[in-house]
Amino acid sequence: KAGTIELKKAIEGQRNGTDIYAELEGCEAIARELSLPITTDSKKALENVGLHMFACIQTKRVSVIVHYKERKVRVDLDEMDFGYTVGEIEILVETADEVVAAESIILDFAAANDLSITAVCGKVLEYIHRKRPEHYKLLLANIRSH
Repeated sequence: KAGTIELKKAIEGQRNGTDIYAELEGCEAIARELSLPITTDSKKALENVGLHMFACIQTKRVSVIVHYKERKVRVDLDEMDFGYTVGEIEILVETADEVVAAESIILDFAAANDLSITAVCGKVLEYIHRKRPEHYKLLLANIRSH
């Protein structure tokens, strides 16, 4: 986002068509999450353990924030520069205790607005599938072996 490096860490797999992630932004936050030394050049620290940026995806985003059931619900429609468009409904939470309630509100909001919840590839996975098919095959093989 806006020239920063980010890491999405899956907290839980798909459930009811929803994904749950912790989103880390910036080299320092990612290095901390991976227990790497925080240095003046955290990008270099990431590169030293073999982590390199492999994609720069330009996204046009339209966002709407609505209040629904006393929560801020954000609806994003993202159009990527490689021909993929995806929509997201999200509620940001501070603690894991809030996840189940947030998921319920998202599903309720979608139903109330005649929106279908469908499992789709995220932006990066779709990018890898389309632009780096060998990398994609390796990812699938790794998922199947675990």
